[in-house]
Amino acid sequence: RAEAVRRILVGVFEQAAPDAHEGQPITALQLLEHGQRQVERAIAAEPAVEADVATLIAELYVQVGVFDRAETLLARALEATADPRVPDDVKARVLIGIATVEDERSAHEDAMAHARQGIELLARSGRVGAQTLAKAHYVVAHSLISLGRRDEAEQVLLASLQRDTAALGASSDAVADTNVQLGNLYAAEERFEESERAFRQAIATLTANHGEDSYHVAHALNELSNMFYDKNDFAAAEDALRQSLQIRLRMVGPDHRDTLIVRHNLLNLVEAEGRVAEALPERLEVVARHESSGKLHPRDLGAYFLGIGLDQFELGDFAAAEAS
Repeated sequence: RAEAVRRILVGVFEQAAPDAHEGQPITALQLLEHGQRQVERAIAAEPAVEADVATLIAELYVQVGVFDRAETLLARALEATADPRVPDDVKARVLIGIATVEDERSAHEDAMAHARQGIELLARSGRVGAQTLAKAHYVVAHSLISLGRRDEAEQVLLASLQRDTAALGASSDAVADTNVQLGNLYAAEERFEESERAFRQAIATLTANHGEDSYHVAHALNELSNMFYDKNDFAAAEDALRQSLQIRLRMVGPDHRDTLIVRHNLLNLVEAEGRVAEALPERLEVVARHESSGKLHPRDLGAYFLGIGLDQFELGDFAAAEAS
């Protein structure tokens, strides 16, 4: 199975060779699209391989914000796991991949159920990959926090912190991600000193592991900003958000979903400081560019429209506010 996966992935990356594209550069998204085509035509005779590769490519689609293609691949992977030859650890990875997308889509009950199924299958398989297990517990904890079940979430996170530190080391990404989650949890409970300590520890680890221009660092800075906002320290919140935005702009550009979410958070902060006339044109520009592009999930687009309506209300344009 490992050899079959290797063969497919080598085939995908060979597409980046200059001869394959007449010397033109190839983007990460083009590579993923090629990988998706490879999965679709290659391996019906090897369902475990199909499920494994489809899940991997789906997870990468999630990271570049292309959720519809991720869901298509995960549905195909799940179908492949119905074959009795597919081992439990592969089924677990598929379920945890599905849970990750559901968590992003705010389907938190479904995400928890699939993540926990994946955890059970990993335990049953005897092939408990520490990284995969950490990912599953991350989804469970994030879903619990989102559902307001903080006591349960704290138990999951503290257990994850202990287990992942032992299995992967104190300087692992998994431990840093858990500290980000703990920072969010403590902020929600107004335990601000504990929250900031957890965030700072995570940012230091992630910066050491990946450098300053890292998706992980940008995410942690965004969450740290939310904590400062809850604490009414708007200057610190804006500083952290602007750092996060600059990293996102350098890494994925102005039109990526994650960049647009950070911009939305920054505009909320600008409004909280009373600078409504500054925020409204930016919101209108984002919506004009992305309302029909599919780049923004409907939930994100709804948040932008709500922000526009509140700005218009504050500026006295009541008819436009009601429409927004």
